[in-house]
Amino acid sequence: MTAADASLKITTGNPGLEHFDADGGVQLDFGLTDQNGNPVGNLRPDNVKVFEDGKEAKILDFRGVGQGRPVDIVFVLDVTESMQPYIDAVKQNVISFAQDLQSNSRDYRLGLVTFEDYVVSAYPDCNCAYRNSFTSDVKQFSDWVGTLHAGGGGDIPEDQLDALAYAAKFPFRPEAEGIIIIVTDAPPHHDGDGSADSAHDQAFWDHHTRGVQVTDLTGTKVADLLKKNGLTLYGVVPPPFIAPEYQEIVDATHGRSYNIITEEGRFASLVREIGHSIATEYSLTYRTPRPIEDGTNRSVQLKIDYNGSDGEADTAYQVRGLGGAAINVPEDEGTPGGNATGTGLKQLSFNWWNGAVPLIAILGLFGLSRMRFGMPADELKAIV
Repeated sequence: MTAADASLKITTGNPGLEHFDADGGVQLDFGLTDQNGNPVGNLRPDNVKVFEDGKEAKILDFRGVGQGRPVDIVFVLDVTESMQPYIDAVKQNVISFAQDLQSNSRDYRLGLVTFEDYVVSAYPDCNCAYRNSFTSDVKQFSDWVGTLHAGGGGDIPEDQLDALAYAAKFPFRPEAEGIIIIVTDAPPHHDGDGSADSAHDQAFWDHHTRGVQVTDLTGTKVADLLKKNGLTLYGVVPPPFIAPEYQEIVDATHGRSYNIITEEGRFASLVREIGHSIATEYSLTYRTPRPIEDGTNRSVQLKIDYNGSDGEADTAYQVRGLGGAAINVPEDEGTPGGNATGTGLKQLSFNWWNGAVPLIAILGLFGLSRMRFGMPADELKAIV
């Protein structure tokens, strides 16, 4: 998360693009605290400005504290031997965690993934009720955590990256904010770490192929996956000099990390703190000044001026598509920042454009084949 050095601290989530192809809408969740770290709960739309690539954008919808959008949260828990106190703390504090969400009108669901040297909940022999599912019943979730018993682990690195990738495939609701919370005290296995040649016990080889490394994932690959799925990572993890992968993913998804070594003594209160942080977020939707699906990266700046104090934060997103594919958006008079959506011109549908580009390419290849360049015409016809 990025925040400016100001009296107000803003923490931004990963921008959501669920409505981008309909009206150019970009969704942004953010938290706001004062200089003492207390949430600011009375923010109004006129206290907020959003800029995309330096141009001010029109805010279409604003939800204050107590009006937040739905949220789906997956806990990814290390279940190796040293983790039992943390598992117990999650179970004991998840009710308070959920109560914070409820009291702030957050429609929430909770999910669970467990791992050690492999992703436990991904294998049939897990026989776990929480496999790839969400629940809105906090007692049921507490019961899921209550069935966990830490043990084993073997070597120090565990299979965190595959666990995060598995969590990213959960059935998150399209309209919900997606959050993953990982709790681990070990660095992750990663592509090229030599794990294929390391000595392991039989339990390890029951879930891995001999001579094959634990995972082909890296921090960068997982960061890209979470960003693509619009997910934000909260990590209670070892510091970056021990395991840089976690910080890379947190930074890429505009999440937050906590040092499990220095925070060990207050982990129980930390669970409640994370829940409160998620519960008291604001949510807004703005219309991009450039409603074009052109595959570019967009920088976003959020500025807040409230009761004589101010703050700002930066985030970013990448829009999908190819150059020139525009979105149909309603005409908008008096839009801050001069949105170029009120021209009255009918813009090209991105669906038509993304279908036309491959067709143009195929026709071009046919032309080249007639001139005896490139692929023969009969082979091209077979492909088509």
